[in-house]
Amino acid sequence: MKKIIHSTAFSLFLLSVCAFTKGDKWYQFISTPFGFKVEFPAKPTEKTKPMSTLAGDLTLNMFEYTAPKEKQDPNLVYMASYIEYPADIDGNNKDKQKELCHKVIDDAAARLKGKILKESLITIDGHEGIEARIEYKEGTEVLKMRMYLVHNKMYTLETMTKIAKDNNKSIQRFMNSFHLVK
Repeated sequence: MKKIIHSTAFSLFLLSVCAFTKGDKWYQFISTPFGFKVEFPAKPTEKTKPMSTLAGDLTLNMFEYTAPKEKQDPNLVYMASYIEYPADIDGNNKDKQKELCHKVIDDAAARLKGKILKESLITIDGHEGIEARIEYKEGTEVLKMRMYLVHNKMYTLETMTKIAKDNNKSIQRFMNSFHLVK
């Protein structure tokens, strides 16, 4: 009888711990056609957007998760995107790579009517990239971006959050979960 009581008490304890433990399961998004994987807090929605650029007509492929207010997520938006440029734009040309990345950052800051706070060089699998932080909405929100130009393919990660929640663990998890796949 004592064994049953201890077993029941232990089961109730485990149940109560599980009931009050916040779930930490994220959605592993794998894009085989675009050659990358990344974790989102939940399944992202897929969108495409045609773009006319100096490099020609391109398609922006976006994968976005907008956090519902009731989820208590520290961030507003998580986004991964992919653009394939013409073959003459090559990430192996460091000058062209930096020029294109800086243009993307400048365009994002202009679109948001924001201010670039920081830019730094980063790498993934031997490919250089740029990380940037842009403050917008009169200094109340921040966009964090990472972008990599791998040959002629641009991979971009973005999070948007309130400035008070900048650099939270969810941003780091999202950004650090990005990997190229073959």
